[in-house]
Amino acid sequence: MRRLLASLAALSVLLVSAAPAVAAPPSKSCPPGASGYVAVPVDWAWQSGDGLPAAGDDPAWDFALAGFVAEGLTAEEVAALFGFGSVEELYGFALDDRRAIDRDANGWVCLKDLPDTPGIPAFIFQFVDDRAAAP
Repeated sequence: MRRLLASLAALSVLLVSAAPAVAAPPSKSCPPGASGYVAVPVDWAWQSGDGLPAAGDDPAWDFALAGFVAEGLTAEEVAALFGFGSVEELYGFALDDRRAIDRDANGWVCLKDLPDTPGIPAFIFQFVDDRAAAP
């Protein structure tokens, strides 16, 4: 019994040390703070059918939801405006766009909230790869 417990303990230590940690983005990965860019994660594991992320799980989606509210719209109304059958389809489209921007596939991109400009809805943002120079 002791041998079994010792083996399980050793295995759990090995698994914990081998598990990938959710790390903060590399320092100085986005353009300097004055540029307005912030690092946001890109979920490479999400697939259609997984449901929407909970508040705080995807900061870019949280920004988008706040932008919908600022425009007086619900996520369902925005999905319909863009021709999607569900909010999850809209989320998947937005996430695929971020995945395409994450050229180095390290799981991070930089988001910049655009200024309140006539014609640009509050839920439209600029993204660059976290290793790219700002446009």
